[in-house]
Amino acid sequence: ILYRDAHTVGQRDMTLLSSSDGGAKFRSESVGKWTGNTCPMSSAAMLGSRLAWETDGKIFTSLAGREPLDLGKGKHPSLAVNSSGETLIVWTVGTGWNRGGTLEWLILDKAGKPTAQRGKGQGIPVWGFACAFADAVGDFVVLR
Repeated sequence: ILYRDAHTVGQRDMTLLSSSDGGAKFRSESVGKWTGNTCPMSSAAMLGSRLAWETDGKIFTSLAGREPLDLGKGKHPSLAVNSSGETLIVWTVGTGWNRGGTLEWLILDKAGKPTAQRGKGQGIPVWGFACAFADAVGDFVVLR
């Protein structure tokens, strides 16, 4: 489980809760430290061991337990993996309370390394976000 934590008034870390024994015991790990005393209105995505989240206005991704990759400015990530093992990460830029924005995306190769396939897409409507998936032939599809 990947979620925004609030142990104290000024702490809003992204936390990974995992179990290797079918839920008898859980391990808690902070994957993205963030200090702030307001609601960040953020979200996260998890697909297998691949994580994507926002911390302080930036999108990060990593495999669980590994060093995160900073993808730059953004909010509300979504993940998809195709039949070739590539991962698509999509996120919004400029969205906020009662404000739309734009879509950005990046493809990671099957080893998890960023490729040259990165870009920007059409606008995201007010209160909107993007969702990614891979179709039956392995092509990525993004809904906004």
